[in-house]
Amino acid sequence: MTRRGRRLLAIGGLVAVAGAMMISEHVRWRAQVVLLYLTGQIPYIGLKPLLVYMMPGFSTTSLVARARRDKA
Repeated sequence: MTRRGRRLLAIGGLVAVAGAMMISEHVRWRAQVVLLYLTGQIPYIGLKPLLVYMMPGFSTTSLVARARRDKA
């Protein structure tokens, strides 16, 4: 992929994230979490478990407990 193609892909991704954040709170917090993961601010959770945790109906207390256990 060319430099221009990568740049356009990055800009398109940012526009998609910004659009998702404006749609609803349910989508916004998920987009924010994925953005935090992609920028390396959530290094102790893999992408696959993170996506599972963000599914509707998943208990957030389980997520917090797992994050504490994995970080320690």
